[in-house]
Amino acid sequence: METREDLEKERPAESGPVYDEVEVVLSDAHLSEGPILNVVRKPRPIVRAWRAVFGRQAEPRIMQLPNSLEDFPDDTVFVSFLDRIVEKHGDAGVLRLRLMGDMFDFLAVPWHGELKDPPFESVAWSKMKRIIAGHTAFFDALAAFVRRANARLDIFVGNHDVHLVWPKVQACILDRLCGREEALRERVRFIDQRQGFRDIYRGVLYDHGMNAEVHTAIDRNNVILKTGVGGIHLKRPVLNQPLGNYMTIGLAQPLKLRNKLIGRMPTEKDIWLHAAKFNWKWGLYAGLMVLWIFIYNQFFAFWDIRRKTGLLTVLRVVLATYRKNPVEAWSMKLLGQDGVRVVVTGHSHIERRVTGPDGTFINTGTWSKKLRFVWPQFPRLWKRFRWLEPAWRSTVHFFRTGELRLATKIMKVIGFLVLVAALATFLLTNFPEHSPDFVTWHPNDLKVYAALALVFIVTVGLWKFLTVEPDTELATRYTFALVRHRPDGTLNAELMEYFPSDGSFRECV
Repeated sequence: METREDLEKERPAESGPVYDEVEVVLSDAHLSEGPILNVVRKPRPIVRAWRAVFGRQAEPRIMQLPNSLEDFPDDTVFVSFLDRIVEKHGDAGVLRLRLMGDMFDFLAVPWHGELKDPPFESVAWSKMKRIIAGHTAFFDALAAFVRRANARLDIFVGNHDVHLVWPKVQACILDRLCGREEALRERVRFIDQRQGFRDIYRGVLYDHGMNAEVHTAIDRNNVILKTGVGGIHLKRPVLNQPLGNYMTIGLAQPLKLRNKLIGRMPTEKDIWLHAAKFNWKWGLYAGLMVLWIFIYNQFFAFWDIRRKTGLLTVLRVVLATYRKNPVEAWSMKLLGQDGVRVVVTGHSHIERRVTGPDGTFINTGTWSKKLRFVWPQFPRLWKRFRWLEPAWRSTVHFFRTGELRLATKIMKVIGFLVLVAALATFLLTNFPEHSPDFVTWHPNDLKVYAALALVFIVTVGLWKFLTVEPDTELATRYTFALVRHRPDGTLNAELMEYFPSDGSFRECV
């Protein structure tokens, strides 16, 4: 592989393009139904009955609600990105765009108001139609790109969009991008079970990376099941989704509706630590959800075709969110095999470029919505008066939004002081030795328990009130892999970042 200085040398314009093929690779945008949901609000049963009796029909009321499960709310970023790519690399012999898995999130599209859906082709097709309808600008940009003579589009299957293995879903996308023009349809390729979910091309291996983890791995030979347990022939084929998809539908997405941090932090470790410090109610709810998933799978989900999962396996998957993602280690082992010099993956949502003796590994990161904590920076004076921080931050929040968070804090403090004072008064009060005959215990016997409760409440209360919760801000980075091939067989592979504010590309170092 050439040095970066050699590769950046430009040839004279009359000698033709420097690179005969340019590969632009991005993944994990997680498009769902769009930022706005159109929900039909049904009238109450008594109103429907009244209208049925008197024959009065009314048009259904459509409500527009924000979609809290949408992780790609702004299509204009992708539109401007494609325009800049064409402007910068449009003179290449072939300009190939690789959407490398999890571009579409079928698991975040409800089915009749429920996240759980039947694993049938018709359901997946219906969801794909709704994703297309929710991201008109995104698909318009793709359709315009495909119409370029030198453009090629590869759409990979990931674990969140494993539904792309269905022929009807692929046809739906082709109809939206190409219409009935066969010449255009030949420029679009799906990397699915037929290729083992990966593509090795000119020394570069492209793979979403889902098979790096047991709970997201997909078997190419069993992704569509036609027989059930015991070899019983099914009435119609079903989609064999990995365990991680069922945990996403049954656990992660319901938790996400209650906690916007789910799936949007650099690591899941940050979410659990934040819950332990500031969001105990959600942490307790999450623990109960894990237990319920195990009970449901073992005792109530007997009609599901998926295999049963023990509690130990579920806990291992949950604990795995506390550790580093194994995609990098899995990818590094692929370098050098079958002449592979570069491995490009996604899946982990962590942009990364590592060059070793066997070659280069690139993780494209994610284009989905990401958040990060922003801790307040206080002058040195504040370090001596940390106890004033809750009141200070609540006051600032009030002037920004008008919400009376300060009043809520004050009421909590007053309740805390009243409880502490009541316990202290109980401990300092000497009760008469003789108690009524109908009472089997004496108040003085409870002082030990009251003292323990007082110590616990004071410790936890002070820690709770004096700990400042961080703010959150958007931290989405539009990173992608740029692989450029020269006619002599050399290549250049870089991890790049797109900045929508000024339309520039910069290398991630």
